Amino acid sequence: MKKNTRFNRRQFLQGCIASSAYASTMSSGLLWSNSAFAADATTKFIFMYSPQGAIPELWHPTATGSNFELPAMSAPLEAVKQHCLFMDKLTLDRPGHGPNYKLMGEHITSIDCVLSQTIGQTTPFASLHLGVLNGSASMSRINRQRLDYESNPINAFQRLFGQPPTSNLHNTQQHSILDLHKSSLTRFAQSVGSSEKIRLESHTDAIRALEKRLDSALEETVGGQCSGGAFNANGFDGDESNGDNFDIIFDLHTDLLVLAMQCGLTRVSSLMLNNTGAEIFIPSIGASSSYHSSIHSGPGRDDKYLKYRHYFSQKSAEFIAKLRDAQDTDGSSLLDNTVLLHVTDTGHGSHHDGDSPPYFLAGGSRLIKTGQAVSLPNANCKDLLDTMAHLAGIDVGHPSYEIHGSGPISSLLS
Repeated sequence: MKKNTRFNRRQFLQGCIASSAYASTMSSGLLWSNSAFAADATTKFIFMYSPQGAIPELWHPTATGSNFELPAMSAPLEAVKQHCLFMDKLTLDRPGHGPNYKLMGEHITSIDCVLSQTIGQTTPFASLHLGVLNGSASMSRINRQRLDYESNPINAFQRLFGQPPTSNLHNTQQHSILDLHKSSLTRFAQSVGSSEKIRLESHTDAIRALEKRLDSALEETVGGQCSGGAFNANGFDGDESNGDNFDIIFDLHTDLLVLAMQCGLTRVSSLMLNNTGAEIFIPSIGASSSYHSSIHSGPGRDDKYLKYRHYFSQKSAEFIAKLRDAQDTDGSSLLDNTVLLHVTDTGHGSHHDGDSPPYFLAGGSRLIKTGQAVSLPNANCKDLLDTMAHLAGIDVGHPSYEIHGSGPISSLLS
């Protein structure tokens, strides 16, 4: 007598891809998007955190509309402002030093993992979580369980591609995940009925087809996009606690995110620059104290605060430029198919308030109204999380969606 084993497509996919540490983000949960595959198949989502806000008058654009300039703290973003959407007058609830998770929604599952449980299921890695000198801080959780961020880019590369960065990326796809789990699949096939077995075969065929597409993409782009030959060309030694290494760790993590998205490995990622403690010390920028101390250091504080916030704006601009200059699989810019949301934990860092925090969006003009500065006095930062969910094709009005804000901000959408 055959066992009455219920075949579940999601459980099957989870089992096949569970060999990756990041695949844990494909945990169980209701698919309450309009469709798990409803959003444009090429759209990617990035959540990027930098700590301790900014001085609003030194960060927010000088005017609304498209004819604006950026003051001292956000000035590095001038080079990419045509790809950005700046928002003033937003309100941030419960600002100040504290749990990072509140920035991504204060419910059971953070917004990045909400996306990983829906659109993330169309890629080998549901989401990536990378940190630059972030310590043990995390913005992300599933079912109240925090997700660790990988702070070492060498480890992150190996988890993604199964080999050290010195390897040929084309070789990483030569061993099928199905072959690695062949015995388990055989036993599972023997435990189900004929109709479930047909469905199992259909799903394994689909996975093999996905692997072939990935392999084909790698074959076509050796030496170009999706090629890791230059990864860690400067020889990062793995020391992820030294402030002097902030630049190289940031560069490697952002290189890796671009590479992973070009290779079709993921569509959802989160990147943390330090943490809410903001105790990072980066001598190379001319700072004489830690970031936290610079915010609260009395006379001359604004100039010290400016150095750090200017630096984080510079790193953000560099990442946006990388996305702009990278080619996606459809031939367009990777940035054209991406929405990046920058978040932080205060408005004015010294005041620990939630007024006008330096949140901004960057991405493709087909998705958001880029090259604009807007004032949103009636909006909460949580509404931006709803906006990201909406762009991913998620029905934020569905009862299974944990409401993060009052709904998408329609005026930001193209």
